[in-house]
Amino acid sequence: NLDFLAKETFLNNGKERCYECRKLMYSNIQNLPDFNDYDYFLEGTNITDLLENRPGVLVLDDFNMISPLVECNITKKDVFEMIEYLNLEYSADTTCLATRVKTNQNVNLKKLNMIYKAEKFVRSKVEQENIRVRLDDNKATISVDEPLEILDKNLIIELRDNLQGLGFSKVFLDITGYEKTELAYSVDANGNYYYQLPYTIDLKKTEQNLIKKDNLKGIIKKDENLYYDDIIIREDGKISMNPTEDFDEKFYKILCCIKRKNI
Repeated sequence: NLDFLAKETFLNNGKERCYECRKLMYSNIQNLPDFNDYDYFLEGTNITDLLENRPGVLVLDDFNMISPLVECNITKKDVFEMIEYLNLEYSADTTCLATRVKTNQNVNLKKLNMIYKAEKFVRSKVEQENIRVRLDDNKATISVDEPLEILDKNLIIELRDNLQGLGFSKVFLDITGYEKTELAYSVDANGNYYYQLPYTIDLKKTEQNLIKKDNLKGIIKKDENLYYDDIIIREDGKISMNPTEDFDEKFYKILCCIKRKNI
């Protein structure tokens, strides 16, 4: 029974909103009468989530929570394969509607209702898995997996008219398509493989995690970087290594130990 709309940090929609929301939710869970009867406090972040800019993960340390999917290097793809194999029912993969509102633009019930109704309508007309309607200064941008598939004149007019009827001043289509987060390395000027995380890294806590996880030896911290084997971990979020066919495996082994520095 949480009223997020009564929280100023939620309404202001600053970069700390995700962190404060999760903090509020987990605080209420810990206040449940039988909370102390349980041995573990688990949450469902998977290893792929750590590739994204999700400041809410900082809350996990505050509440001594365990992320079993991260500890086991289970990706989002792995999760869906397990769901299919076990024939489990699950809720659609989506995110909080407040994430559709551009950061630092206020969130309110009217905006959230507009976004909810807009996405519901688009889903009724477009058969694609990922559909988002993003809001920026009362302008809507529709993002789908395959935007070229919906470039039908009558459909575009129908989408425009419906969304403007909901209160959006203009309606745009993101022709780059919905971008799924995937681990894909880049190559630097020296020929090394690297991935740039969208957040800064707490090198001290990351080093402690690496040692704790596998009793790893040979970790060296110098020049504001952390070195392990041929892997270089930088505070600015860049992780690089020598060219290898096992990039994903080596990267995820490190990623599960990475600690985000701040919001």
